[in-house]
Formats: sequence, C-alpha cells, structure tokens
Amino acid sequence: MPFVQDFIVIPTGTGQGGFSRSARVGDSSPGFPEVNTNVTINDIRTDQFSVLHFEVRGLTVANENPRIEVNGNFVGRISRYAMGSKGSDGESRFWMHQSLVIAGNRFRRGNNTITIRPAGWADSNSNDRFDDFDIRNMVLFYKTNIGATQLT
Repeated sequence: MPFVQDFIVIPTGTGQGGFSRSARVGDSSPGFPEVNTNVTINDIRTDQFSVLHFEVRGLTVANENPRIEVNGNFVGRISRYAMGSKGSDGESRFWMHQSLVIAGNRFRRGNNTITIRPAGWADSNSNDRFDDFDIRNMVLFYKTNIGATQLT
C-alpha cells in the first residue's frame, strides 16, 4: 500500500500557542526536572522510521547527553555542546537544531508520551543538580498510509 509523510507539532510550552513556547528542563523546570509531553497520533505506520526534530539551547556544561524517551522507552540523546562556564553568553543563547531517527515501533497509534530527561553537570550540588536547558519547536515526521489521512 502506498504511504505518505505526515507530521505533527508537539507542544512543549504552556499557554496560548503551546508549541511556540519553550520548555525548561532541569532545576528551574516547573514541577519536575524533566519535561513530559503527550501527543496523539492515530495514523502512524509503526513499521517505518520517524524523525523527531527540535531546537535546544543552554545545554553548555552538562557532563552527559540528556535522554529522550517515548512511552518509557529510550530512543536517543540530545547532543550537548561545550562551553566554558555555566550561564555564559555565546552559544548558550542560540537555538541549535537537532534531530533523532526513531524506530516507528516506539510509537503507538493513539496516545504517546515523550519525555526529555535533565542532564547533570560536574559542579552540581543539592541546589543546582542539572545543566538547565530549553527545548522548543518539536515536530515529529512520520509515515502513514495514503488512505489514512484526508487529502484536500
């Protein structure tokens, strides 16, 4: 059966617009150090790969790459970029584009949860355990059967 590519914008922020706002991951994240976002995908082909694209900034002194999970399963890591000190200017202010190729069977038709875990850093302490960073503009590109979506 023929298939086409589709995409869905995944909300990361709260309030009007949702996806256009960034979400903070780390110590200053509201509520929890990780970010959980829910997305419903009814027409995904789980036998095909998907691509998760997003923008990230502020991940400058982490000593590990933050984990991304889909429905509780590890699917990849966000790549950190080196800086001199936490909170310094330069790359910490710029949004960096990153993408992950994810096996389609990590998603299911219906509700899915994407979790972004925080990243520790070498000089952490009880008040500042993570290298806080922001993530925004998450988009999932996936394949679907041509008859599964309405073509207008």
